[in-house]
Amino acid sequence: MNTNLKKEKNKLIILSLTFIAFFSSFKNVNIYLFGNNQNLIVMLDYFYFILVVLVFSIMFFEMLKNKKINTKIKYFVPLTLWIVTKSALLTLFVSGEYLPRNLIAGILTMGIFVLGIKNKKSLILMLWAFIIGAFLSALIPLILSPEMIGYRSGRVDGVEYRGGFWNFPLISFISTGWLIIALIHLKRNKKTTFINSLFLITITIAAFSGLSRSLLLAVSVSVLFYLVLVRKFRVLAIVTVLGGLLLTYIPILFPFLIEQYQTRVELEALSFQDEPRIFIWQSYLNNIPQFFLFGALGDYRQFDNLGRGPHSVLLNWLVQYGIIGFLGFTYFVIGIMGSIRKVRLNFKSQSAALAAWLVAYLSLALINQTGFFEASIYTAFGLIIIWGRVTKVYEED
Repeated sequence: MNTNLKKEKNKLIILSLTFIAFFSSFKNVNIYLFGNNQNLIVMLDYFYFILVVLVFSIMFFEMLKNKKINTKIKYFVPLTLWIVTKSALLTLFVSGEYLPRNLIAGILTMGIFVLGIKNKKSLILMLWAFIIGAFLSALIPLILSPEMIGYRSGRVDGVEYRGGFWNFPLISFISTGWLIIALIHLKRNKKTTFINSLFLITITIAAFSGLSRSLLLAVSVSVLFYLVLVRKFRVLAIVTVLGGLLLTYIPILFPFLIEQYQTRVELEALSFQDEPRIFIWQSYLNNIPQFFLFGALGDYRQFDNLGRGPHSVLLNWLVQYGIIGFLGFTYFVIGIMGSIRKVRLNFKSQSAALAAWLVAYLSLALINQTGFFEASIYTAFGLIIIWGRVTKVYEED
């Protein structure tokens, strides 16, 4: 009876993890489906937060009960405790502070996959659910608003977008793009390759529809990094040539997109010194003594003259949670790098794709706020961190 009960409990946990993997990326589409109903979007955020806290609590206390401590909790438990503690103190002593539910939900999402994935089968199941959610989150805005391709701002179905209409497909792309490549290497069959290629193409089209310079940089750097790691120098040469051809013919084939991109560059960055984010970083760094140790004690946007966010994931951690938050985020990265090194011992193609994911993410995170609290980014964190452990007990198909 106990054995059957344990099996049913494990099935329920796997089902919950699968749903969380799917929803963590699919929720990037909420703004396009429910943009006119902000209350519903908030309710869905609370639903996700409560679900993640509940599932994590069950798994965490089960681990303690069995006295089998997963050492990888060091990557997220201390930082979570610091965020909750600081938020509670500010709520008590500073008016207007609230619990950062999306950030906490994201970190606990990572924890759920670190604690819950035990083998290759579970890893692959979570990857499929995660990628399908990202695919749908990219496909839906392409279907609903094709007229927005090439535009970043506009009014769609009564919702005003000021420069970030395609930000959420971009998040889905950064979260899953290189994981799709890693899954193709993991499974190595024609059906998986074909389906995942369609997913990747769709997500890529949606992500680049916003003409993001940051995304272009992240993809370029990570692709070159990947090709060097897998020693595909011939392919690297081909990619370089094709890149040159694309730069030559895209203005002829798609003059509208090029015109939009040039207009954006001229308006936003006439020179390096005039780049808005440079001024933002300067504003925050000039005030670094005020938040270095514990983070901002109140509204962190006060350190910018115009009340803008730090526009950098790294700076966000430092500004909001001080050196403790910054080191906590750095520890995430160290955990991912350690897992990638373990994968590389046996599966170099997979490890190259995972390393490229990290390079793409960091390239974006250094100069952009994207990836600070988005759940899909933390799902990717968790999957990559545990990848190195399960790779010890399976062989590549």
